[in-house]
Amino acid sequence: MPGRPLARAHAIFGALAEAEARVHGVRPETVEFHEVGGHDSIGAICGIALGLGDPGIEVRREHVRTPGTD
Repeated sequence: MPGRPLARAHAIFGALAEAEARVHGVRPETVEFHEVGGHDSIGAICGIALGLGDPGIEVRREHVRTPGTD
């Protein structure tokens, strides 16, 4: 991964480690990722970091409708 997206991915995992550490009362360096350590999660976080680093990619937000709540 290029430098800037790699740094962003590291920052995301760092923030997750800090949150997990607070919840479990441990230091961030001792956190072991279980759900987030899966290949799919790593790919998703790195993909987002790459996408945010590419000015040619536009970010879209969609609202999901719940049936019966028009």
